[in-house]
Amino acid sequence: MITNGTAALNTILGRWGKKASPEWNISGELCSGFAADKTDWDYYPNINPFIKCDCTFSNNTLCHITRLNLYRNYLTGPIPSFIGKFTSMQYLSLSFNPLSGLLPKELGNLTNLLSLGISSDNFTGSLPEELGNLTKLQQLSASDNVFKGKIPAYLGTMINLEDIAFHGNSFEGPVPESLSNLTKLTRLILRNCKISSDLGAVDFSMFKQLKLL
Repeated sequence: MITNGTAALNTILGRWGKKASPEWNISGELCSGFAADKTDWDYYPNINPFIKCDCTFSNNTLCHITRLNLYRNYLTGPIPSFIGKFTSMQYLSLSFNPLSGLLPKELGNLTNLLSLGISSDNFTGSLPEELGNLTKLQQLSASDNVFKGKIPAYLGTMINLEDIAFHGNSFEGPVPESLSNLTKLTRLILRNCKISSDLGAVDFSMFKQLKLL
């Protein structure tokens, strides 16, 4: 069995002083054990880091890493650009670490991503425009960082977004009108930002189930 992204994952973990768990790194094969079975990773909260794989490619001889959980792992420094190698990734959780620096533009390569968790880190700067490539994204959790600037208008092209958490940052200005395109949105959290009281040209009354906080 071959795992696509083995070198990149080992490099990333090494940069952060972490190693693959023996629970899913059997005999050097990353997509093995709990990583390759049908068990939901939520049943193993103590296995951290944790990955899940899809091993159905090339007649079940090739695996792609689809989930990476590094939640609350005391990681420091920036996200390495190698993260862009995981083009089959669907769920990426990096929240509650003292990570810092700018978000790498290579995150925009993860076009199959459904959920991105980067809350309660120390990321700075603005959200890179390459995030707009993540048109399948349903959940974007980026609260409690040091992001600044305006909320990017390109979010309006990410029409599958259901949940956006931006609270606790330094975003400013009005909410972009393009967010009116997010008809699946059910939660938008902007508290403790510098967003103006005028929410711009967005008519939030059109979102029947939206919770605006």
